[in-house]
Parts: sequence; C-alpha cells; structure tokens
Amino acid sequence: MAVQSILSRPLPTTQTSLKVQSAGVVSLQDDCPVEPPKEDEILVRIFCVGVNPHDWKSLDMSPSPGSTWGCDFSGEVVIAGSQTTKYRPGDRVGGACAGNRSDNPNNGGFAQFVSVPEMLLLRLPSWMTFEQGATLGVGLLTVGLSLYHTMKLPLPYSGQTTNQYILIYGGGTATGGLAIQAAKLSGLKPITTCSPGKFDHVKSLGAVQAFDYRSPSCASDIRAFTNDNLEYVLDCITESGSMSICYGAIGSQGGNYIGLDQFPIRGHTRRDVRPGWVLAWTALGKPVDWRKPYRREARPKDKAFAESWAPIAQQLLDSKDIVTHPTEVSDEGLAGVAKGAERVKIGTAGGVSNLTAKYRDKLRPTRSSPVNGQASGRDIDLQKWAFSEWFSARNGSPANINTPGVQELFKMSWHLSPICLVALYALIAYYFLNRLWDHISYSIKTKRYKCGTLKTYSHWDPIWGIDFVLSMSRAFKEHRWLSWMEETWAAQGTKTFKARFLGMRMVYSSEMENMKAMSTSQWEEFVLEPIRVDNGVAAPFTGKGVSTADGEFWHHSRAIIKPYFERQAFANVARLKPFTDKMLDLIPTDGETFDMQVLARRWFLDTSTEFLFGKTRDCLTHPEREDVMLAMVDIMRGARVRLTMSKFLFLHRDPKWYESIRVVHKFMDEYIDRAYEELAQIQENNEASKEKKESERTDLLWDMAHKIPPEDRILLRDQITAVWVPSNETTSIHISNAIYQLARHPEAWEKLQKEVLELGDEELTFSKLRGMKYMNWVINETHRTIPNGIQMIRVAAKDTTLPRGGGPEGKQPIFCAKGDIVHCNRYLMHRDPDYWGSDAAEFRPERWDGLRPLWHFVPFGGGPRICPAHILVATETAYVLTRFCQKFKGLEARDERGYVPVMRVGPSSLNGVKISVTSR
Repeated sequence: MAVQSILSRPLPTTQTSLKVQSAGVVSLQDDCPVEPPKEDEILVRIFCVGVNPHDWKSLDMSPSPGSTWGCDFSGEVVIAGSQTTKYRPGDRVGGACAGNRSDNPNNGGFAQFVSVPEMLLLRLPSWMTFEQGATLGVGLLTVGLSLYHTMKLPLPYSGQTTNQYILIYGGGTATGGLAIQAAKLSGLKPITTCSPGKFDHVKSLGAVQAFDYRSPSCASDIRAFTNDNLEYVLDCITESGSMSICYGAIGSQGGNYIGLDQFPIRGHTRRDVRPGWVLAWTALGKPVDWRKPYRREARPKDKAFAESWAPIAQQLLDSKDIVTHPTEVSDEGLAGVAKGAERVKIGTAGGVSNLTAKYRDKLRPTRSSPVNGQASGRDIDLQKWAFSEWFSARNGSPANINTPGVQELFKMSWHLSPICLVALYALIAYYFLNRLWDHISYSIKTKRYKCGTLKTYSHWDPIWGIDFVLSMSRAFKEHRWLSWMEETWAAQGTKTFKARFLGMRMVYSSEMENMKAMSTSQWEEFVLEPIRVDNGVAAPFTGKGVSTADGEFWHHSRAIIKPYFERQAFANVARLKPFTDKMLDLIPTDGETFDMQVLARRWFLDTSTEFLFGKTRDCLTHPEREDVMLAMVDIMRGARVRLTMSKFLFLHRDPKWYESIRVVHKFMDEYIDRAYEELAQIQENNEASKEKKESERTDLLWDMAHKIPPEDRILLRDQITAVWVPSNETTSIHISNAIYQLARHPEAWEKLQKEVLELGDEELTFSKLRGMKYMNWVINETHRTIPNGIQMIRVAAKDTTLPRGGGPEGKQPIFCAKGDIVHCNRYLMHRDPDYWGSDAAEFRPERWDGLRPLWHFVPFGGGPRICPAHILVATETAYVLTRFCQKFKGLEARDERGYVPVMRVGPSSLNGVKISVTSR
C-alpha cells in the first residue's frame, strides 16, 4: 500500500542547515536547498537533533566540505514517498541520516528537513519525547550490526538463551546502554565497564555486573568474574586503553572483539581473538566515500540485515524494552550544536561517560517579524506551507493557498496578535475576578457556617503561593522537611492555618480533633480519589484501589483484603523465620560497622514478595534483585512531586518515573500471569479428574486472582499495587528506625534485651509478641518520634467544617470549601508538648507506661480507613527485634551524625543506620 504523498502542498525550497567547511569547522547557513524525497524515502521535519561522538569524529577525520552535518534526529513526517509503506504525514519519528557525505551534500541531520530511507526511521511511541527519540538512530543501528550481523548472536525475542557473558565496554555511553539492553533481551548476560557513579544506572539497564575501567585490575577482575570464559566483546569506546582491557578480559579460548571505530592495529595482541569494527552507514548498501580508514565499499548484506533489523528495533520501542540514554538538553537550536559537539569531544577525551547531548531546535515554521509591515519571501513560503498543513489536518483535504477563501484565512493569520493579546488579558482578568469571588464566597460561608477566621500563612505571593512552594521544595531537597514543618507551624503561632500552593487553597493542621473528625464522623466528607486518581497523579502506575478510591469501589476493595491481612498477621509468624535467619547470618559480629537499613530493606522485599505474590525475590542472597525496590522508591519520589504539581501536572516531565513504572509493572505482570496460568491449570486438572484440588498457595495475589477474572488483570494489578505502595518499605523503615533509636539509647536496649531473654527458648507466636510490654513501648515510641506516615491528606468533597483552628485562639470550627485540600500532620501531633510534655522530642519508651493516647497517637490513621496492615507491621517489627535481641548482646551506633530524614513512604535515615554488634 502506498502511503499518501503531499508533494503538491507548498513546501519551503530552502532551509537552515549546519554545513561542513573543513576539518573540525562548520557554519550555520540559510537558503540551503530542501532535498525532495525519492520514491522510497521519507521527508521529515526535524524538531530535535542528537549529538554524539560519531559527529565530531567524522568531521575531524573525513570532512566533506559543502555537505550537511549530523546524523541523529527526531521530528514529524511531512512527505511519504509513493513506494514507502510504514509512515504517514504527521507520524512522530526518530532516526538517522548519513550526514557529511559528498555524494548527498544536501541531506544531513543538523537541518530543518531531511530525506531518509524508510528503514532508518523508527516510529516514536506516545510515551517517548522528541528529545529521547533523537538519541536512538545511529545507536540502535550500530547495536544491530555489531551484535547480530557481525557476531551472529541470537536476536531479541528469539526465545534463545545462551547464558553466555558479553562485555559491553563503555556501558555508560548511549550506544553502550542500548547494547546492554539488547543483549539482555537476547538471553545473554551483559557485563560492562563505566565509572562507579554509573554502576546503578547500567545495572538498571540489565548489566549483571559493572567494573571500574580506571581500576588497574579491571581486565583481570572481568576475567575472574566470567571464569575465564568471556567470548564476546563490544567496545563502545575503541581506543588503545579500552582495547587493551577488552583483550585482557577475553577468556583463554579466544573470542570476538568488535569496535565502533577503526581500532589501533597495535592493540591486536592475540591471535585467538577475531577483531572487527562496525560503521553504521554500510547499512545503506552504498559505498562510503570517506577518507581511509573509514572508506567502505558497498555491502549489500549489511543493507539486507538493516532492513530485517528495522522491525525488531521498532518492537523494542513499542514494547518499552528500551530505555533511552540520559542526555543534556539545550534550547540554543542549531546554533548550539557545534558547541555541544565540542563538549562531547572534550568529555570523551576526559573519560566522561555522558556522551550524548541533545539540542532542541525551534524548527517549527514560525512567523518572523515583518520588515516595513511585510514578511520576507522565505517567511511567506514557510507560513504558507505551515498554514496549508494546518488547513489539511483540520479539513481532511489539501488546501490550495491561492483560492480566495483560503487566501483570506491566510492573511488573517498574520493579524491574530492583537486578538491573542486581548484573549490573554481577558484570561488574566477572569482569573483575578474568579479569585476575588472565591475570597468573598469563602468569607461569606465562613460566617454562614458559624466558623472562626482561619489564620493565613504570611505570603509574599498571596495569589499563587510561590514563596510557600519554594520554601517547601528547598526543605525537601535539603532533607530538612521535618524541621521545616516545626519551624513553619511555630512561625504561624497556631496549630492550623491555610496557605496558597500553586494557586490552590490548602489547610494545614496538627489538631487532634481535626484528625479524629476526618477519620471518623466526617470521613466520607473528606476523600482521596480526586487527588490520587481523578487528576492523573498516579497514572499510568496505578488506577483505583484500596488506598486511592472512595465510595463503593473502596468498600469492595477493603472487604477483599482486610480479612487476609488479619489472618496472615495472627496466624503465620513462622513464615518470617527463614528470612530473618538469613538476614541475621549476614550481620558481622566482630565489631565491624554495617548498615542495618540496607539489610532490613532486602529482608522486607523478600518477605513482602512472598506475602503478596507467593514467591520471594530473595534479595538477601541476590542483592542485585533489589532493582524493583529501588524503582518503587523512585516511583514514590515521582508521585510526591506529581501530587504537588496537581493541576499543573501537564507541565511536568519525568522520564525516569515512567521507566521505574515499566520496571515495576514488568515485575508484577510476571507474577500475575503466572498466577492465572496456575489457576487455569488447576481448574483444567479438576475438570479432567472430577476431583477438586486446591493449591497450597496462601499469598494475597492468589487470593485475589480467584475473585478477579483474567480479562481484568489490570484491575488486579491496580488492587495489588494499592496494597504494595503504602506498605512499601513500611516495616523495614520502622525496624531500621527502631534500631537507630536503640543504638543511641543503651538503657532502652538493656531493658528490651532483659524482656526478650525472659522468653527463653519458647516458640515465638503472635500472642507472645503482642504480650511483650516493653517491646510494644519501643515500637510505639519509634512510631511517635519518627512516624512512617507524616501526613493524612484529604480533599473536601463538599462545603463542610472541621472542629478546631478558627478564631484568635484556634479553638473555633473552621470552614472548608469543596475542593480544599487538608493536611493533618501526624509528625507534629506526635511531638506536641501540650500532650506529650516538655520532653516530647526525646525517645523515652517509659512514657507509655499506663498511657492511652487514643487520637493523639495515630501512626496508621484511624476509623474506617485505618491501614489494614497495622497489626502486620507491629508483628513483623516485634519478631525481628526479638530475634535481634536473642542473637546479639552489644549494640553500638557508628554514625555520629544526627538523623537526616530522606522522604520515602515515611522518613528514613539519609546516612543509613550504621551500627556494630557483638554476639551473645
């Protein structure tokens, strides 16, 4: 099928391009020809370009004066040649063009338009930005030619698993990152080299191990790790030093070395290693007329492979199996590309791993300022072309710009500025009038509901509250949010006040009575769904669930999970033993300093995955599997930012957040698919044998899979997510915080040990754990001083009131208008000296002797929406602390710094929990 061609539309005949002048020298030139596409080519209007080492290397080593420079780009299809089949005008694409070519001087990536063969393009998925799309063209083509055409490795999605190691030297580069991901999808075990600062990044891409290329023992370390069996190497740096390490890492049986540049001959020091190097442009099937050593004869087989590789590369994007390289973004347009290339060049020479920089160019045809009231001929051409495209898209047929009606519309488009200006002023006026009416209405309703005046935060920006936003953001960034809250409330001189946050009215309160009312008698008047589901904050991570929904959906979800949590918490303490044994065995007992927070996090991931999914992640044995938990941490970070952005969420861009979602969804989907497959197999066996047999599984996923049909698996994932997110690291953070406090309060540690040792060798059960008085004091005091949940946030579903905060003394009711967001602060409630005394900030478990604080202490909330896992968290914490006391006698803090809270689900220590222990 031939794709629609729009060659008949008015198209600019000239464009702005970066032209090669001589070795290392380019210039920005106007009036460069727009190369019309051939029948098998696609004309693309470029929006973003990517700069990579290939650009400056080709410019330095083999310049083609007069040619257009650049390779990687992204943009929109303008014209699809009659013999093309994959793309239509308007499609978002990314790709590569062989710039700096004397045989095609008017085609290059660093321009406004480019014509390229269809196989060199990739359709950008909706989730991918143009900036990300501009990093893929040369990289994916190079990876395909290197790994699959030259090395003959199994293709991605082929189903083959070789279980062989492959070294990707330079995994921190854009091409290196793509190669790691592709190799992983091919059933290989990629290892890589990079700077230590990139280790976490390359492992998140799929590298099973990373090595510091600057280490003198790098080659021998790789050889030892691979048991002297490394056979395949892709060198994404291809210099003398990198080649030496690669040759040293290859096993004694020899292997294959592929570089991305002409490798230094002196580096070929082993006859049992087969060297080679790849140049992406041989994929065109034409001679490459650059200077030696880059000159290449035509290679038809390379072209045939590239054509077969194109749909696989597209599948990598469509399946979200490829993460793009982190890049620097510049808004300088084409003028900034040369400077960017120089920075990439210098960075490469200095060993900097971030080798890709992108430069957004404002290439969409725009109206320049007219001279003497008239636009230039080139501007008119651009305007006509852009107007024609708009008219066609709007009306479904091409526009003839010369017809009278269209001509009048075109002329009108040059005089819209005053109209736009009036519209802008009208919009501003509407906003201020709306704000004025909101203020008047709020004041009237405050009196109507017989409420006291609520104190207002002292803004210097009372309209948008930018000062409040910046103050809070700085506190988050500097890890002092908890102290910032104390300082902010103290400065207001009241426990309840209102503030503007990005134009929205927020109510902040640490009044116990308000928390109680929102949780019990008025819990249906203060809801969650508008701020967790309706505004898209949680999408696409999750939809409705027990922690995000309201109304009947919430009642249904709650009814499903609540009995399960109670049953597990009461009946199955023994399930914690193997995980706790493994964790305690990893703790050094010779006085060595270690981080308890890390071990507790891995312990929690192991126990929670078995509890929720029926199979443990086994991170205590395999720490590299912690990637899911780290992705969850990033999701919580991103969700907090998105919740803050609220109505301005459309301005927010966070590619890392979406990538973390992909990691977690992939992890969960594997468990969900396995559960449905096992359930179907059991049902099939029961029908065949006419005997009803049940699985021995008792996990929450298995329980819910019986109640939610397979066609609603997304609903099931949302329900599981709604449980996993609020419980994510809850127990591990609480355990870590408790041990942090005990290590700094030796008298409490001694009292807890005494109580635990009185148990002797008795089996630990739920009733015994709950019956330990001092243990529960320690758990409660840890919750009080460092609560897992800092705030309870709700939105008013209708005009209503709360019992405290109004009037001069803050004792009168306050009015909450529909849509107001209320923050009830547990952290400040739990440290309120009016109730807890002058030592409220101190850790003192003895204060709980005879104390019944009721609503002054609500670490898990209260009322109908109390956290269903509150008993489970207390039980698991008591179990681990009991086992910890039984095994270790001495406990010493090894970090003299105070508690620096970094916000996750709740606050955890930025510095970890550094301690040492001695055996009993």
